[in-house]
Amino acid sequence: MGDDGVLFISIDDNEQPNLRHELEQILGYSSFVADVCVVNNLKGRNDKEHIATANERLLIYKSPNFQELGFELTDKQKAEYKFRDKDGMPYRLLGLRKRGGNDTRAKRPNLFFLIYANPNDGSVSIERTKDYSIEIIPLKSDGVEGCWRWEKKAIQRRPTELVATKNGKDKWTVFQIDSLFRKGEERRFKPKSVWFGSDYSTDRATKQLRNMLLGTDFKNPKPFEMLESVIAYSSWQEDVILDFFAGSGTTAHAVMNLNRADGGKRKYILVEMGEHFNTVILPRVKKVAFSSKWKDGKAVIQTSEFSKNSEVSTGMSHFAKYFELEQYEDALKKARYEDAPLFAGTQDAYTSYAFLRDLKMLEAVKMDKKKNKVEVNLEKLYDGIDLAETLSCLTGKWIKRITKDSVEFQDGTSASLSAPDWDDVKPLIWW
Repeated sequence: MGDDGVLFISIDDNEQPNLRHELEQILGYSSFVADVCVVNNLKGRNDKEHIATANERLLIYKSPNFQELGFELTDKQKAEYKFRDKDGMPYRLLGLRKRGGNDTRAKRPNLFFLIYANPNDGSVSIERTKDYSIEIIPLKSDGVEGCWRWEKKAIQRRPTELVATKNGKDKWTVFQIDSLFRKGEERRFKPKSVWFGSDYSTDRATKQLRNMLLGTDFKNPKPFEMLESVIAYSSWQEDVILDFFAGSGTTAHAVMNLNRADGGKRKYILVEMGEHFNTVILPRVKKVAFSSKWKDGKAVIQTSEFSKNSEVSTGMSHFAKYFELEQYEDALKKARYEDAPLFAGTQDAYTSYAFLRDLKMLEAVKMDKKKNKVEVNLEKLYDGIDLAETLSCLTGKWIKRITKDSVEFQDGTSASLSAPDWDDVKPLIWW
């Protein structure tokens, strides 16, 4: 991860302790953020003898400079901001008195003091003057002396964020003016350690796949709304999201939806071993780009918010590239050996490799010891090899431009495609 990155891993109760131990050995104990309980099946699954499992765990680990953004407010939460200031900006009023049963003057004496209000405009001060003549103390409903949420110093620094109001019984109350926007951005809220609701339901995720005709063979899939929440909570609009167990492609779906909603430029990288990449993940990316909503295999046409008689296309411009990486074991299995019949069926691939010559590699790599020169032709290894992408993966550099004979990287360097340099491909030629 980068120094501001964050890692999310879903796991069940069986392996959660082992996973947490391994992560803390690798990332350090200080990187731990939370062990979130995600309720994804309220009905419960009868997969255990004594308990019907209704949740999974979500472990969160961070880099030192990670900054969470929080969750977006729900419509219900936004409705609480029903007041408007002089500029038309929404805000809500929060009582300044602490509401806890133990929040009394006796137990929090430093938070018990008089606040003085100006009866003309509701402004407040901690000092009594001619203008600030109304005394207000934090009394509980039963008459017990309570305490404030803010200390005196906080009120001195931020008096304009408070206002005093009077009810019909001449009783004055102090409120905090809590704006919906901070520094021009709509505020967000800190998530709790238990997540539940339809946005986390595996049944909802299964229905989403069914509506896109992508099959229902996945065990405990995640709805894209859950991934939207995770990504919006933890990343900026131009960040890169990596999912190294892509499953049904939910992460790609969530990133595309967020970019469509807020104009972001987030990028995603998915890694998947299963053959369903071609039958589920890739078709899903194409369908989500075409329309944001699907039902019974058909794109849902949405109505314009300005006119019920007009339709709105939710298609988006989207570019995605994909390629296949060969595994170590696959490389051995596909190798051709000159003396193969001698040991055929009697040796495993590793043992055979130690004794037999690989003609395929001899054809692809030619060495001239006298001139100390190595010629590499990777196309003799595989048909249609994407040498530009291969060099990008080997060097860890982003591609800027590809020409007939070379690939240029964003850091200003380049590599030859017709005669790649030995140092560039040496990490690839392990055998």
